[in-house]
Amino acid sequence: MKKMVFPGDHLGSCEEFVSGQNTYCEDNEIYSSSFGEVIEKDRKISVSVKRKITRPKEGVEVYGIVSNMSDKVAFIDCTKTESGAKDIILEDSLILSVNNASKGFVKSLKDAVRIGDIVKAQIIKGREEEELSLAGPNYGVVRAYCTRCRNSMVLKNNRLKCSKCGHIENRKISKDYSG
Repeated sequence: MKKMVFPGDHLGSCEEFVSGQNTYCEDNEIYSSSFGEVIEKDRKISVSVKRKITRPKEGVEVYGIVSNMSDKVAFIDCTKTESGAKDIILEDSLILSVNNASKGFVKSLKDAVRIGDIVKAQIIKGREEEELSLAGPNYGVVRAYCTRCRNSMVLKNNRLKCSKCGHIENRKISKDYSG
């Protein structure tokens, strides 16, 4: 089975492997710098990223990184993942509007996502082009980073807590959260 990783995922130590493509070393540990598939060969560890551009289809699930946002709109750089399909990186960012952040009322997108968060979303048909939706328990943030120190957040009692500085934040959490 293929092992898919997110940026920042731990891959191994520099004693076990040589850092390969789309990885980086920090404190004698190797981490992924991209979303993709782990490749281990001859004690070298890499992350393979396929770059095939396609137009997204309604209903497809995607993972993405929040790249820019305001209170009403977020731009998410997406990668499509489906079983049996190649990983596809979309050419453009897709839009998440505050209306599609949850089934309930959301006053500001900052209550649902933040820049740098990794989200799982579903493509829906918008007014003029494809948009994203986080409505439903399967969709939302799958990995969050502290807005103060950028450290990974840990989920405790439906709240996110920074394991480094202790800062507590809220997000629209996916049931697949892996902080």
